[in-house]
Amino acid sequence: MNHGISFLLDGEAWTPKDPTGKKLTPISYKGATYVPLKSVAEATGVDVDWDAKKQQISLTTKTSSASNIGGGHLSE
Repeated sequence: MNHGISFLLDGEAWTPKDPTGKKLTPISYKGATYVPLKSVAEATGVDVDWDAKKQQISLTTKTSSASNIGGGHLSE
């Protein structure tokens, strides 16, 4: 857990929280930083869905479809 990381959203201080309002903390591990995806996505207007059967996260923006979201890796 890396409690030293802070967030700015559109230039303003922002704190990721779970649905109950509990503060969520990023994790730093082996040179990578992992953030609470659902909280970040909701704050930026991105819909997040989880398909447990496929072990797949789906991100959908209002301006693009899932078919044109680039590749890459993602951690929750």
